[in-house]
Amino acid sequence: MLGQFAKAGNTDPVADRQDFLETLRETSAVLMALRKAIAIGGHIEAMAEIDSLLAVAQSETNRRLAAACH
Repeated sequence: MLGQFAKAGNTDPVADRQDFLETLRETSAVLMALRKAIAIGGHIEAMAEIDSLLAVAQSETNRRLAAACH
């Protein structure tokens, strides 16, 4: 996951787009997993600010993914 950092220099726009979409999907999944871990851990009140930031990041990631797919 997110382990394909060394793809710089790829000149194929289709491959670049697919890499970008995959990165967005993986990012969204990681953010969701982090938020779930906070909630399951019972620390939502203590980590409300962090959870809020993760929610914003997840929302923005999903917005960009939806925009890129259309």
